[in-house]
Amino acid sequence: AILRAEWPAEMNLPGLRLSREREPLPTGTEVAYTGYGFGSDESLIKVLSTYRGIISSRVARGKSFFYHLSGLVNQGLSGCALYLPGSGEVVGIVTSQFGPPGLGVGFGGAVPSAVIGRLAENVSRAYR
Repeated sequence: AILRAEWPAEMNLPGLRLSREREPLPTGTEVAYTGYGFGSDESLIKVLSTYRGIISSRVARGKSFFYHLSGLVNQGLSGCALYLPGSGEVVGIVTSQFGPPGLGVGFGGAVPSAVIGRLAENVSRAYR
């Protein structure tokens, strides 16, 4: 889905740019992701948090691949931007957590920006 989000001007949130890089990031690259780490249960206190990790490996799936993250990925972080901390450039989208939910163990996965860019272009063309 492509969503439009609106928030109060006083939040002063900067825009993030989707990387057009077609080559995968090297392992060891430091990344960050910001989101509500424990899902959308109304009984939980929601706190927007930023997490950091590194690209541990690239896992191939046919002609595509995804990033294996070494950093805490809790339930609720799926769909948040994976970005370079220094520039804010979006290099992927966090898609999964592998490990027992809510225990803070396991690892995360992310789809690279090159895949997201192609998908966004196809969706935009289809709905013009």
